[in-house]
Amino acid sequence: MPLTTLKDNRAFESVMRNGKFAVKDYLVLYVMENALDHSRYGISMGSKIGKATLRNRIRRWIRGILSDLEDRLRDSRDFVVVVRKAENWEFQEFKARLLYLLENRGMLRSL
Repeated sequence: MPLTTLKDNRAFESVMRNGKFAVKDYLVLYVMENALDHSRYGISMGSKIGKATLRNRIRRWIRGILSDLEDRLRDSRDFVVVVRKAENWEFQEFKARLLYLLENRGMLRSL
């Protein structure tokens, strides 16, 4: 089943209130099991991150990383990636931090 997005605010709030989380520098990952046969994700970041072009670039990075990992992501989980303010935005560092969080919260299956 393809990875889908969390659509409504209640789903985001539920994951962030009831899920387990891990923090790595300027990223926070909340994970919670769901009753579905697939995983869903959400991305959250405030306007303090920078201009809209930067926020959109970061969203594209996250979606790209998750689509590359789609076959390794565990099913039946909702997760939210929260991006906090950071100074330097380098893709490889960003990807390494996100992978660390996904592994830390048990979101990745080993191949």
